[in-house]
Amino acid sequence: MVVAAAYTADTTVGVTTTLAVVLHEIPQEVGDLAVLVYSGMSIRRAVLLNLLSALTAMTGALATLILGRRFEGVTVVLLPVAAGAFVYVAAADLIPELRRQPGRAASLRQAALILLGLGLMAATAGLE
Repeated sequence: MVVAAAYTADTTVGVTTTLAVVLHEIPQEVGDLAVLVYSGMSIRRAVLLNLLSALTAMTGALATLILGRRFEGVTVVLLPVAAGAFVYVAAADLIPELRRQPGRAASLRQAALILLGLGLMAATAGLE
């Protein structure tokens, strides 16, 4: 839904959002597949379940495109919600992990990458 809403807002925002989602999703899906296989599921079944899960994203994108054409405010609502979701993931998932890593250098590197991500979102918002 986020990618479809981004493209309805602006092509540059759409491309940037697509890149961000791809960079997040590929490692995420590989990790999900590994967890399913490690838990005893066959590779074939794990890939099938991952594919079915990914198809829900296509359904959401299609729904967003349809709704975006009928209701102009959909994009205005979805983009800030999506940006907030990315910031929430960084805050809820990544920051607690920093506390478990030994060494100040690793923490500073992770904090810099989080700030870089926030900066990229801010820069993308300014392109409109």
